[in-house]
Amino acid sequence: MLNTNGTLLTEECAELLLKYPPRKVNISLYGASAATYRDVCGYEEGFEKVLHAIQLLKERSVPVKLNCSLTPLNYHDLEKMHCIADKFDVPFQVTPYMFPPVRKNGMETDKFVRFDPEDAARMIIENARISFRDKKQDGYYFVGDNQNICDIEGPIRREQICAVVYKARRHGIEIQEKDFIWRLFSREWRWAIRWRRQIKRWKLPW
Repeated sequence: MLNTNGTLLTEECAELLLKYPPRKVNISLYGASAATYRDVCGYEEGFEKVLHAIQLLKERSVPVKLNCSLTPLNYHDLEKMHCIADKFDVPFQVTPYMFPPVRKNGMETDKFVRFDPEDAARMIIENARISFRDKKQDGYYFVGDNQNICDIEGPIRREQICAVVYKARRHGIEIQEKDFIWRLFSREWRWAIRWRRQIKRWKLPW
């Protein structure tokens, strides 16, 4: 798997990826215009370069996925970014949550532009609305997996749904919706990604 912003991907690079194809190329999409790229990245030319990179890879059938970190600087481009993904027929994943950086172009961390929790939730709903807009209605959709809560997958047929989980057994302990551990894994756990490695070292019984 290759992660890139796409701006340095040339025809020579694309040929190399054709010869030695990765499982997938994840390309960061920061907006749907040169102006937004200027505001987010300080690099107007980046927008056209990333479109060119996607085109080069698609022409060679190299698997591509677009990822977007949504911020107050680019949220107004959300629908247009969906259109770009649709145009190239590639998956598009959006997240409004970002870990606080140590620095950003010399700026102090507390000046970094991020959504507060309430606005992040609104962006999740708005992304779902746009994603569902052109979806077929004769099926079911999975919305998120508590890791990337903006993902929408489907449609799937009713007969493909084999179970709805109301309780589970983890390390020999039965947990249900009313239990603290259930709530932890369904909500708070996804916000604790940065601490997961340390938490796992504690060897908790669940």
